[in-house]
Amino acid sequence: MKNIKIYILVSLLGLCSSCDSCKPVPTPTPTIDEKLTNVFPPRNNNLIITEQNYGKTLTKSNIMQLENASDGNIYFLGIMNSSNASLNVNIGNSVQSYDYFEFKVGKISSLGNLLSEKSPGFQTRYILPFTKAEDIYKNGLIIVGARHNPNKARILVYDNLLNSYIKFVNDEEDTWFNSIAFKQQIEDEYYYVAVGGKFENNTNYPYFCEIKINTKTQSITKIGSTIVYDFSNGIFLDIKINESNLNSYCSLNNIQLSQYSVTKYDENDLLAWKTDVNTNSYNISYTSFNSLKFSEEHVYITGTFHDHYKRFYFDWKGKYESGALSCIDKNGYVVWQTEVKPSTNPDFLNSIFVDNDYCYTIGSQSNYSMESSFFANGLISKFSKNTGTLISDYTVGNESFSSGLYGFQIVDNKAFAAGWTNMKDTTSGWNAWFLQLDL
Repeated sequence: MKNIKIYILVSLLGLCSSCDSCKPVPTPTPTIDEKLTNVFPPRNNNLIITEQNYGKTLTKSNIMQLENASDGNIYFLGIMNSSNASLNVNIGNSVQSYDYFEFKVGKISSLGNLLSEKSPGFQTRYILPFTKAEDIYKNGLIIVGARHNPNKARILVYDNLLNSYIKFVNDEEDTWFNSIAFKQQIEDEYYYVAVGGKFENNTNYPYFCEIKINTKTQSITKIGSTIVYDFSNGIFLDIKINESNLNSYCSLNNIQLSQYSVTKYDENDLLAWKTDVNTNSYNISYTSFNSLKFSEEHVYITGTFHDHYKRFYFDWKGKYESGALSCIDKNGYVVWQTEVKPSTNPDFLNSIFVDNDYCYTIGSQSNYSMESSFFANGLISKFSKNTGTLISDYTVGNESFSSGLYGFQIVDNKAFAAGWTNMKDTTSGWNAWFLQLDL
């Protein structure tokens, strides 16, 4: 097996108020009569070459997404030294309590050194390297999300030094972007499709928005938008586009049915098919903002599902949680599907990475400790891309605190991942944690 050096950058999370799976659960402080026991300690700490942790105590830091910056470094999306203040945010016609975190984007080196850091000034959901651009925007960074009060979707485009930027604010209220993908280039203009949600009449609808970026005129223009009324109480979380035929693939969370789906749209953004992803009696409960990959006419999607019939002593949402990984062909048929369940406790998958031969799912392996809490280890699972056969599970962490992973990238035969740890502060803080692993 080819040796790949894995660099894992771990930190901590609290992504959005509507996505509890994004929030790590700190290891609790036991009472006098209780002693926490990590019944499934991490198995692969012997593969750790170097280890580093950072982040202020009593605050929350996290790196949720990693992307190749094409200069030997890595772009990141995360939260740095947040105090986790609470805001009241108007969403549609209601007021909701919202956990606010200070979102950051920037660059880190392969050794985990923070090279640059910027604050977009809004809830940032997804980053995408601007690989198609020229001049100073070549390999820059596209950022999508939403600013609240009022709730409006936003886009920022940074140059490759993260200095200059172009800004777009959607004119439609109660909209937000969760992901963005390149569609085509026409002369000096770059066309993208951003997806997310639209709040109308106390209902969430999936939302398309075609975006034109012109770096010469320093402008971002909305070409058109589509609200998908057929999928009420659904939200687009991720999008990938086949550049050869301009077909789009989206991951869709259906809130009412507690399942997720994959939808395909043609070059005119018309629905071609929708495939619901379920496994026997299991219902898919949610996917993340980086849950979908497109490779060689197949779509790979990961998420977390639950079994209504299995009750676990630690009642996480009252359901038994596991990871799921599915492969769907270009016609919407499920080629293979597998459960990602390294423990007998609630396990969570947060993102996916696909290369020429393998699928990698990234998340947390949970270990029961007491009725209301659990330990967690960082989890990387490696699968055959063609068959879905599990090749290996890697777990890293510590017997005395919780950890988890979120992002993953392989750059120059080095792999990088991101997540969180309670190494320094096990009661109220999440700390950044850097690992170099030799697999």
